[in-house]
Amino acid sequence: MERFDVVLEGSDLSFPAWIEPGTRWNGWMRPWFDRDVAERVVDWLNTTADELPPDDAWVRARWEGDTIVLIESDGVEQQEIRCPPDASGRYPIGAGGWTWSLVEE
Repeated sequence: MERFDVVLEGSDLSFPAWIEPGTRWNGWMRPWFDRDVAERVVDWLNTTADELPPDDAWVRARWEGDTIVLIESDGVEQQEIRCPPDASGRYPIGAGGWTWSLVEE
């Protein structure tokens, strides 16, 4: 894996992440985050969700032990996605489902 900064489409806040070269989801990056960065992503998701009207689509996150639980809402229904760490302690937040891209230098 290689280290890059990634940004979620529609945001200007970037996060350092680990990327497996050549591995994408529908053309988007599939980032893995170290624990300290994952904590920042979780905080950012919750802060961002707090700023949206309740009937908008949003994502919140919480910790259950070492696992991140993402709660995704489309404004009507919610689903939970569990993100346990891999053997290196990295978390796949939105990997394979969200529109992450590399930060342009």
